[in-house]
Order: sequence, then C-alpha cells, then structure tokens
Amino acid sequence: MYKRTLGLSLYVSLLIICTPSKAAIDIIFDYSYDTNNYFTDEMKYVMDQAAFAFESRMANETLGSLIPSDYNSSAVGILMIDNPTTGADLNVTFGSTTSEGNLVGKEDEIIIFAGAKAVGSSYLSYSRVEYNYNDLVNGDPYWDYMENRDYGYNDPAVFGGSLSINSDLNWYADTNLTSHSDALTSGKYDFYSTAVHELGHILGFNYWTFASWDLVDVNETVFNTSSVRSEYSGNDVPMVVDSMSLHFGDLNSSLINCDCHPAMSDINSTNTRTPFSDIDFAILQDLGYSISGTPISNIGGTYQDPTLGGSYYVPVKQSYSSWLAANASAAPEPHYIFPMLGGLIACFAGRKKYINLINRFFN
Repeated sequence: MYKRTLGLSLYVSLLIICTPSKAAIDIIFDYSYDTNNYFTDEMKYVMDQAAFAFESRMANETLGSLIPSDYNSSAVGILMIDNPTTGADLNVTFGSTTSEGNLVGKEDEIIIFAGAKAVGSSYLSYSRVEYNYNDLVNGDPYWDYMENRDYGYNDPAVFGGSLSINSDLNWYADTNLTSHSDALTSGKYDFYSTAVHELGHILGFNYWTFASWDLVDVNETVFNTSSVRSEYSGNDVPMVVDSMSLHFGDLNSSLINCDCHPAMSDINSTNTRTPFSDIDFAILQDLGYSISGTPISNIGGTYQDPTLGGSYYVPVKQSYSSWLAANASAAPEPHYIFPMLGGLIACFAGRKKYINLINRFFN
C-alpha cells in the first residue's frame, strides 16, 4: 500500500468499458459545459433517478461546506476536473456560481458537471475529481476541515466532479424505471447502469482518498471492512485496484447475500441492467456514509437479477411526466470501466492536494 505522506503520488486510472420526500444529500448534475446539447430530457431524467438511488438511502447524511469563506478563511478551494465535452482541464472555484445558477461547494450538495464527447468505441464514460486547497497552514479552519474530510473523519470524502458520456455509442435512456425487461432487450448500453456506476466512483468507490485506503488489505487484494464483509457471508471480498480505481473482483456468487451482480464490478455490456446493490452500498457505509436499509421513498420498486435471482431497489423520485412538467427544457440549453491503458501520475507536494479519478467503461 502506498505510504500516507504529503508527497504522495496519485494515479489517474482508466476504466473500460408531486413533491417526493427530500433526501439530506442533493446530487446535482450541472450541464453548463454540455455545449453540444447532447443530454436530452430523457437522459437528464435518468441521471436524476440515478442520483436518487443514492440520495434515497442517505436521508440521515450531511456534508459540510467546501467554501473557504464559510470557515472565515481567505484560502481558495478549487474543484479541478475535465471539461466533460472537450476533455480540457477545468478549474472551478468552490463558492463560485455556475451558468446554471448552482453554487459550487454548498453544504449538503454534490455538484457533478456532465457532458459528452465522441471517442469512438474507446470507452462508455469517465468521471474525474481533483481538488486543491493550497497555500494553507496547519490551524487554518478550512485546511483542518478539508484534511479531515479527505480521511473521512468528519464527513465522507466526496468533493464533486465531472462525468463524460461517449456520444458515439447507442444508449438506452429508460424513462420508465418501474419495469426492466426493455433494458434487457434494447440492444443498447443501459444509461441508468452507467450513471450509477460513475456516481459510485465519485462518491468514494475509488483509491484516491485517504479514507478509501482503509477499505483494503495490505496486499491490495480484498476489501476487508465490516459492512462489505457482512454482505459477502462474512468473508473478505475480492477486489481489483487499477492505479487509483477500485472495482469488485471475481466474486463467488453463492457468497453474495443479495444474490445480485454489483454495480461496481468491472463488467458492462449491452442488454444488461445493474442497479446499485446492497454489497455496493456496504462499501459506502464503510467509508462513513449513513446508509439506510431501504429508500426513503420509492415508486420504482425493485429489479430482480435475471441470473442470480436477487432483488435490487430501483428508487424513482418521480415519474417522467412529473419530472418533465417541472424540468423540461423550453429551448436547447447552452451550455472505473475496464482496465486498458494503465495510468498517468498526478503528484502533490507540501499542502497542495491533487486528487484525480478517471473511470472509463470500455466496449
């Protein structure tokens, strides 16, 4: 395992391919950089329901502000991501307001910048997170908060990010998540499954925060924390670490309590649906999230794994028609996949913190 030093080198990892009850955490997709207007209303609806899969299980969770002025600090905190449409480096200051009116770094909110890029058949999607809170000294309240959050001591180590979809692929954006047979016969990649997978990485299923290092054994071969072990019949859970990305490894299906395929495995293909399962949520619980056993509300019901027979919750916040009435665009808006190519190295020194996560699903 890498030593926890201030001069730690981190890797960029590639991965193949009505008002409902309100959750405490609000995951917000911001389309300010979707300059090609790729995301249709159907896709935005599916993204919001994917977010609700997490929000609905985190009703008792809270997150502190990432804005330095909220700590009476003169520091500048920066979310460092990719422009999800062009791939260019993008720095977004915590405390700034996006062109869609979202305040970046607000307490109890997670901002994810979404866009799409044409990359052939290279990968399905990728997500990236970096943050920088340089030029601080020990004792600055903002420094203290961010350092502790990275370890998961005060709040879960989540900072926001960017998510890019491969616009060259055929996607199935299912606007009726109360049924699932259509997703298994569409001949396309399931947009919902890809969205929850990338959200899983951004929320912590990665190897770039200090908190995530405590999930694995010293040989980096298994998850060995209590919640995920309990979902695997009390056993250590095989895992794969590729640079700074985590996925479940080759699991024995007879040991998986939920009898389901995890969303955070390294397998994805057309005609499949993999919602976020109990064994996936167990990792987030071991990272310090407060996870409830059932969603706070769920008009979506459950999905039965077609091969293993177990059930997943597929929480739906609102029907597509209700969502459309409240959110549809009146006019076009301006605006850990499978291992393949290895990793790039991102370094930080002193108190400058760079955290990088890229997850790509390959066809």
